Amino acid sequence: MDQIAITAASGLHSRMEALDLVANNLANSTTSGFKLDREFYSIFSAGDETATDGSSGTTLPVIQKQWTDFTQGALQPTGNPLDLAL
Repeated sequence: MDQIAITAASGLHSRMEALDLVANNLANSTTSGFKLDREFYSIFSAGDETATDGSSGTTLPVIQKQWTDFTQGALQPTGNPLDLAL
């Protein structure tokens, strides 16, 4: 397969994964207790050896891992003395 097509497909795949994360975050943004999902990007290297045409090895953008942001959200006072935040 053509190297340019492989690189473009890899970039498209990582952007599609990122779009899925953003869509999930937007869909659940008003849900109580929802924790934001984030991604960590890296570059995949296919090796140090050079190809037959003299170019260097393949480097492709990938989402290395997805992680959830567990920081505390903002507390919203309700005015009700029986409400509490966990």
